[in-house]
Amino acid sequence: MPASQPRIREIDLLVPSLYFLSRHPGGVDTESRREYLESLFQPQGINAEPVGDPEHPVTRFSQIARNAVSNQGHGKNLIAQDYAAYDPVTRLTTITEDGLELLRRIGYDV
Repeated sequence: MPASQPRIREIDLLVPSLYFLSRHPGGVDTESRREYLESLFQPQGINAEPVGDPEHPVTRFSQIARNAVSNQGHGKNLIAQDYAAYDPVTRLTTITEDGLELLRRIGYDV
């Protein structure tokens, strides 16, 4: 029997999110970032379970991916740590210089 996928946490999405943002300097909407992360992580098991409103269910993974924007002032998400900025007018997230510097420090050529 194959091992189950461990629960994906918000911190696990930090670097992949920043990398994706670094490739889109004009900004990225939440749905595009979530789709990219889903293609990268391919959530299964607990990560693919539906949560929330039964009429509009989202997966546990989708909820975590969206939290980086909706929980801006809380936790250790990319916006709370000043690695990215969210513009409520355009509804786009962009990488900050701090985010680019983090990627450079860990070996990304950005």
